[in-house]
Amino acid sequence: MAINETSNPKIKSLQGVHLYHFGMSSCSQRVRFALEEKGIEWQSHPVNLHLMENATSEYQQIHPKGYVPAFIHDGTLLLESVDIIAYVDDVFDGPELHPNNEKQKCEMQKWIDLSNANQWCLKHLTYELIFKKLGHYSDPKEVDYYLTHQKNPELLQFVKDFVAGFSDELVQSKINEAYEFLSALNERLCAADYLAGNGFSLADIAAIVNVHRYKLCGLHVEQYANLVQWYTKIAARDGFQRAVVAWEPR
Repeated sequence: MAINETSNPKIKSLQGVHLYHFGMSSCSQRVRFALEEKGIEWQSHPVNLHLMENATSEYQQIHPKGYVPAFIHDGTLLLESVDIIAYVDDVFDGPELHPNNEKQKCEMQKWIDLSNANQWCLKHLTYELIFKKLGHYSDPKEVDYYLTHQKNPELLQFVKDFVAGFSDELVQSKINEAYEFLSALNERLCAADYLAGNGFSLADIAAIVNVHRYKLCGLHVEQYANLVQWYTKIAARDGFQRAVVAWEPR
């Protein structure tokens, strides 16, 4: 896992567990889910993406790329959600969120990696099918502020493309990609109760936030029987309700 170096004295001085996050960020959701499952107390530092707080100089001193989440434990900084959940499982007491079998550990990592690779697809569909309806980036003054202050070229280009309007072809390609991901999960769950095997693990935490988001986007998740059974079981966990559902806008 990648520990991020920082010269920021504010970060180095923080004691305990701190999370800079956004309610509807899927990467934030998976980190909150892992923290809840491990029973870890953590300090919340909300970063409202709708108010473009990730473009402020203060936040970009914490996360230079302007993404959420950012995780700090006793001055140690981690910025990638998959690194954070692995760190949380390794460093803290509580239920183990990984199998002991080496083959199943490889299977767990495979699904973590696939879920993480699916994030860019999820981001496009979230903005097109959810945030667009909420008027996100609809105010030219807000867009100008973001384009002036955000330093990450990848995010800058994404916002420019979103404001200009994603093409029908791009949206359809992302929908197709999402269904490929859901179908792969469903096929895996024909052979096992959980993604890594017979026990709940970080793989399930990494993947379910994507599945949940696609449900909110209106994709037809219900066509995948094994996936629905798995989703229903995990979504009923108290940790999921506290980490994901409780942070969604009402």
